[in-house]
Amino acid sequence: MAELYGTNYNLAYVSVPAKQVGVGEQAGRKRILFDSHTFAADVNSIGDIVKIGKLPKGARVLEAVVSSAFLGTTGIFSLGWAASSDGLEVADADGFIAGADAGGQAVKALMAAGAAGLGKKFYAEVDIQLELTEATDGALGDSVSVWIEYILD
Repeated sequence: MAELYGTNYNLAYVSVPAKQVGVGEQAGRKRILFDSHTFAADVNSIGDIVKIGKLPKGARVLEAVVSSAFLGTTGIFSLGWAASSDGLEVADADGFIAGADAGGQAVKALMAAGAAGLGKKFYAEVDIQLELTEATDGALGDSVSVWIEYILD
């Protein structure tokens, strides 16, 4: 039976001489990007984008969550990121959450196991954005909240 090691375990405890493991991957502090948006109109169009915040260069994403009130009988949206200004990061409109459906009911959507953003380390600062992939028809005064958990250290 073979004994196998994780990358960081190997660096810290097997390699001679030992190498330092990045603090964010061994004793990192979890940080939260949180924002919310209240819709100022009943009808919001397909392709409308709500800028949520920015993830800093070096952020490694652990989780993304969207929580929304009922937005009428329609209202599907995705959560992802825009391309970085320096071209190091390519846009991914649904890199965290694809197809969260707040049409007909409130919704709390979590990042799926296969999401491109799960565990992703960003090599440049990026805008986080929520994009409507279906129009809303009753969103006036309703809000959507987004939080992203990440490590940076």
